[in-house]
Amino acid sequence: MNASSTNKNARIEPHELPDAANQQDLLQMMVSQLQDAAILLTLEGEIVQLNNAAIELLGYAPVQIESEHLHSIIRAPWKETFAYRFENSDHHSPFVQPAVEVELLAANGEGLPLSVSLSFMPIAEGYLLANLRDLRTQKAELRKLARLAATDPLTGLANRRTFDERLTSAWQNCTKQHYPISVIVIDVDYFKQFNDRYGHIRGDHCLQLIAEAIANSVPDDSCLAARYGGEEFAVILPATSASTAQKVAGSIRNYISELCMKMHGVDSAVSVSQGIATEIQGQFRSAEALLFAADTAMYRAKMEGRDRINFSL
Repeated sequence: MNASSTNKNARIEPHELPDAANQQDLLQMMVSQLQDAAILLTLEGEIVQLNNAAIELLGYAPVQIESEHLHSIIRAPWKETFAYRFENSDHHSPFVQPAVEVELLAANGEGLPLSVSLSFMPIAEGYLLANLRDLRTQKAELRKLARLAATDPLTGLANRRTFDERLTSAWQNCTKQHYPISVIVIDVDYFKQFNDRYGHIRGDHCLQLIAEAIANSVPDDSCLAARYGGEEFAVILPATSASTAQKVAGSIRNYISELCMKMHGVDSAVSVSQGIATEIQGQFRSAEALLFAADTAMYRAKMEGRDRINFSL
């Protein structure tokens, strides 16, 4: 029999296997060497060890957290799920979990969005290894992309798609609770002539200032100001009566009347025509009908001389 055959058939005798204590030491050494954040747990979820990456991520000193249960620092709704699964975890049915997004409570009280997975380590009496991945950067990027997708790049107001979505949502909420909802449609007067006279750069600057005036006039965060298209803007005012909507429109008009003083090289006044529609007692069948009524009121303001605020008929 040659040497390779001997090696192939060789087996480790039981007395050569590390004992339970040595197996745990080897496991903890392995966890400490991992570059990614990891926590070693008992099968019942008790924290045995945090590696350096986990200590840095969560901010806990080992003495603060070891012997505590992992679910003690997991926020709802996952807290109860993890507690239940740990309670029913044993060597025959360990709590193994693919990567799932949870929020862990850091030492400073901050809730950290993390991806957590649990793997069974069949060493000694058995352990679980929790691998943690920080999702904060990913979340921030997603929020940034969401803002970009929802925002008009020139004015910084909501774009038309966002306006349409919010109008539908606000309509459903207000009509369900029998609250009024108002919409203002705003169009810049003689904007084509403004662009022809002063150029598109000043025209864009004019739209930015108008957007600022509209944003400054919106009462609170439940409302939405949007660039609806070209030189047209729109405002959603949930739970707002027609009289309050008129005050908002008046504030917009006053702000905009001062714009020419903020634009260097512009000696003509800037004005807008506005149309208001309010749903209060079932006048309109849909959000689209409400918007159409406000738009129609705005066009009547145009025909009646511009720089006016009109209500839907």
